[in-house]
Amino acid sequence: IAVIGFTIWSTSRQVSGEELYARFYTTYPNSISPLTKGSQESEMDGFQAYELGRYDQAMRLLSEEDSDTARFYLALAELGSFQTENAEVLLTDIGSAPGYYQIPALWYLALVNLKQEEFTEARAHLQQVRNSSHPLSQRADQLISILEQD
Repeated sequence: IAVIGFTIWSTSRQVSGEELYARFYTTYPNSISPLTKGSQESEMDGFQAYELGRYDQAMRLLSEEDSDTARFYLALAELGSFQTENAEVLLTDIGSAPGYYQIPALWYLALVNLKQEEFTEARAHLQQVRNSSHPLSQRADQLISILEQD
């Protein structure tokens, strides 16, 4: 009886947005200014600080730059620092305009929506990612499949 009860409970249980966020969130690689052997910390830029997980330093340095690239990595650094609201504003802005970071911004915005249990918004962003030719489209398809099961 216990096994049957556990099976029914585990198959009928909805996965929370927080669990999906944790399962699908990975840091975006720093391909802009990768760290090199022998890099001096005093010469570190915001992208390198982001790569090292020094999100407060990355946010300070990236906020001084005026480019879509810097704004995208600033949003990711804010996610890393659990400043979800600030990240959401930047990701929404980046994801609403065509550009190199539009699809990755929509992916991370969908993850933020999941974390906030905003499943309708998350699905809408994930649909856009899935319909793209970006490598994240496969992950979006996986995530949509999980959401459709619930």
